[in-house]
Amino acid sequence: MIKYFTAPHELMNRKKPLHYALFDFKNTADMRIFITLVAYSTMIYRMTKNKNKHIFSLKGLLSDDGFLPRKGISLEKIGRFIRKLDSPFFEEITEVRNEVSFKLSKQYKKAIESGFNKIDLFELKKISNVRAIKLKILTLMKPNGYFDLYYLFKVLDLNGIKRRDHKITKIHAVFKTIGVKSEYKHPFYNPENPTELKKSEEYYKFHYTTSVQDIVKEAIQKPLSDDELNKVNDLISESLIAEEGGCLDEYDSYEINEMLVNAYS
Repeated sequence: MIKYFTAPHELMNRKKPLHYALFDFKNTADMRIFITLVAYSTMIYRMTKNKNKHIFSLKGLLSDDGFLPRKGISLEKIGRFIRKLDSPFFEEITEVRNEVSFKLSKQYKKAIESGFNKIDLFELKKISNVRAIKLKILTLMKPNGYFDLYYLFKVLDLNGIKRRDHKITKIHAVFKTIGVKSEYKHPFYNPENPTELKKSEEYYKFHYTTSVQDIVKEAIQKPLSDDELNKVNDLISESLIAEEGGCLDEYDSYEINEMLVNAYS
C-alpha cells in the first residue's frame, strides 16, 4: 500500500503538458486511480532507475484503509482504465491479468530530476470531490500565493458552466471544502470617479495561504514578533491540539482559526 506521491516540482510548470495531464480527469475514481499509478510508477523508477520496462502487480493496491478503496473501485476497473489510458506520463503502459507493465515517458523522467513535493495520499483520501482533490494537490505543491481565475476555470473543469459568477462561486466552495482560506480579488469602481475602473495586478486571482503562521496572524489580528509566534505555535501544538489527541496537520485553517479565537477571546 503506497502512502505518498513524490510529485516532481516540474509538474507545476503550466507550460508543460504534464501539468494539465495530471488533472485531466472528470470523476474522483479516475483521478484516484491515475494518481496511484503515477505515484507507484514514480516510486519504482526512482528505486531502480531501470531504463527498460517495469512490472508490478495490481494486487495490494486496493484496501479498506488505503487510498484506493475496495468500495467503488475494483481490479477490473483499474485494468480497464489502464487499457484506455493515453498520457504523456507514460511512453507505454499495459495491463494483463492484473500485471502492469510500464515505461515512463522521457519528459516525465526529466521532470523527476527537478526535485519533489511529498504529497500524503491520505490527505487526499478524505476528499470525495474530484475538483477538491485537484485543488488540494495544487495547494500542497504551492502552499501560498495565488491562482489566476481563468487557470482555475480550466484546471477545475468549470468552463462548461456558462455564467462566470457561478464558476467563481464553485471555486470558493472548493477552497472551503479543502479548508483553505482564499480571497478573490477583482476590479472595482472608484467612488470618486465612477467612470474610472480601478486596476491592479492582484485582480482576477484567487489569493490563498496554507501557512499556519499566516493563519495565526489573521486569527489574532495583530502583528506578532517571532517570539510571540513561537509561543502561539507551541500553544496550538501542545495545548489546544494535543487535548484533541491529534496533530497540527490534521486540522484545516478554519479549525485552527476557531481554536485561536477561543484561546484569545
